[in-house]
Amino acid sequence: MKYVIFISIYMLFQMQVVFAQQINNSGLENWQTMGSIQVPDSFYTFDQIIFIGAATTMQTSDAHSGQYAALLQTQAGPSTTNFEGQLNYGDFTLGSTNYFRGWPFSSRPDKLKFWYKFSNSGSDTALAFIGLSKWTGSFNFIGIGTIAITSDASTYTLAEVPITYTSSVIPDTILIGFVSSSNNNPTPGTQLYIDDIYLDYSTGISTLVRDSGFEVYPSITSGSFSVKDYSSNRIPS
Repeated sequence: MKYVIFISIYMLFQMQVVFAQQINNSGLENWQTMGSIQVPDSFYTFDQIIFIGAATTMQTSDAHSGQYAALLQTQAGPSTTNFEGQLNYGDFTLGSTNYFRGWPFSSRPDKLKFWYKFSNSGSDTALAFIGLSKWTGSFNFIGIGTIAITSDASTYTLAEVPITYTSSVIPDTILIGFVSSSNNNPTPGTQLYIDDIYLDYSTGISTLVRDSGFEVYPSITSGSFSVKDYSSNRIPS
């Protein structure tokens, strides 16, 4: 049997804050120097996998806010192959481990948002990706979002990447990636600036609470809301 509890909008806001998990170093302010390359904390780059003598990802003071942003630049390789800049939110490990490893994460955002500038030297397409996964004996994405960037943007522009979920479960890992060129033959000189990455929870927290045995409805635009308990059929005394 369901029961209904009316509580204040303030309490809903407090619950939303608890579940609205964000990523580390989202403003790309903190960097480490590793030999000839620079890497933002909590991220890794293509240069850590293969360094071609010219950095494909670097720190820049041309930021949307704060001191720094990331500049991803497609570079000419030592042969006929060109290499795109890559910036990935996750842990980097050499050896047989997959390079693209995310960080622990247990929320369900609606969108990935970030600010970017794009300078296209040819007909390149930059990409941004977000994936939320749950380990169930194998690696399974339960939420994915991708956006292609093809048009030049000389000033910082807000991008929104809606996330499509295929499961109602709570994830345990988040992966975010950016590339300056996704073409088979990327053009040297293509540049993608990235700054102020954050996660949007604009539709509320009903799906987050539902997986814990509760559902909150309707949205937070209402003056009051209800909580439905799925974990028990009795009315508490």
